[in-house]
Amino acid sequence: MRNITMIRGNNVFCPEVRRAVQKRRDYGETFNLARKAVRCAVEAGGESLCRLKRSLNDWFFEEQRTTGGDGDDDDDDDEDKENFDPTKVKNPIEKRRKGRPPVKRFKSSGETSTKSKKPTGQNKCGKCGGVGHYAPTCKK
Repeated sequence: MRNITMIRGNNVFCPEVRRAVQKRRDYGETFNLARKAVRCAVEAGGESLCRLKRSLNDWFFEEQRTTGGDGDDDDDDDEDKENFDPTKVKNPIEKRRKGRPPVKRFKSSGETSTKSKKPTGQNKCGKCGGVGHYAPTCKK
């Protein structure tokens, strides 16, 4: 601890760190309360769920109005579909799949297969090239 104190000094919790810690604490408390409210409203259903949605919506729009409306650029207004700006469309998020990646590429609908399938049950010998048996059982 002495080494850390020598490097950092006695004031470990500077104002920036305190603000970050307080923001995290506030976020956790608020999210916990919101989760409880949503769970209770969903269990009760009906009017209480509608009331919760309405109050959250009202709060959100009031907050956007007072802060200038630059909160999120992810506005999902159904009325504003005519004013859609294609330059704001971003690439989709790609997730890496589990397991071994596929070796073959997927062919497009316009491509045709160049390989013909071998008949089922027909083995090709690695030694002589004959059909119907394979190398360990080859008689040649």
